[in-house]
Amino acid sequence: MVQFVVDTVGIVRNPSIMQSVDLLLDAEAVRVVLSLPRFTPGRLDGRVVPVSYTVPITFVLKEPLLMRRRRVDE
Repeated sequence: MVQFVVDTVGIVRNPSIMQSVDLLLDAEAVRVVLSLPRFTPGRLDGRVVPVSYTVPITFVLKEPLLMRRRRVDE
């Protein structure tokens, strides 16, 4: 799970990992969230306001992560 804020101009700010799986996957999830296009800013009572989101991110690995790390270390 990744939590972030969409600010008053629609830019993603302050991504953080809420449920860590692996440091490499966490870093990739943050990279993906930061690369999202601008959002339409939230509105409350006619005013533009920041909005907090929490979204699940699912990765499908072709090989176990542990195997990839061993190969890199060798």
